[in-house]
Amino acid sequence: MTKKYALFICLSLTLLAAGDASGVSKDLPDDFRIVAVAGGVGPSTSVFKIEIDPKGHAVYSTIAPADRRTGTVRVIDRFDIPVSRLEYIYKRIKDNKFMSLKSEYVDKTVTDGSFASLTITADKKTRTVRTQNISVKAFDTVMIALNLSLPKDRRIIYNEISY
Repeated sequence: MTKKYALFICLSLTLLAAGDASGVSKDLPDDFRIVAVAGGVGPSTSVFKIEIDPKGHAVYSTIAPADRRTGTVRVIDRFDIPVSRLEYIYKRIKDNKFMSLKSEYVDKTVTDGSFASLTITADKKTRTVRTQNISVKAFDTVMIALNLSLPKDRRIIYNEISY
């Protein structure tokens, strides 16, 4: 076997082992998107938001307490999430039947506290689920999967979630 042929085989095997270099997953729907928002219920707290597109491009934003009345969003960071992490999140979405959850879960006996909202788009369907002052296991499991896929200082945290 010639050196050129051996090098060609090694290079080919390396490319096959690396998988699809395009960053596109065959396991994720083409329209897969995530928007998560969380913060305090009271106007003196910040609200945090992450938006992720099908390629893993993420935008992390915040609404400062002074801007909550106007809804002025300030972009803090942009980063990419590996496709393998998106697949992990998507599996948790499916395993926890996120698209079948009620649109809202609220503990009306608590007047302060925190809220979280998660909007998932997949397979030409969009579902938004909001929780306020209540733990909802299926919702929280998806949020934990999301947070574990984000940098620690860019997580979407609310009081009811626990690690």
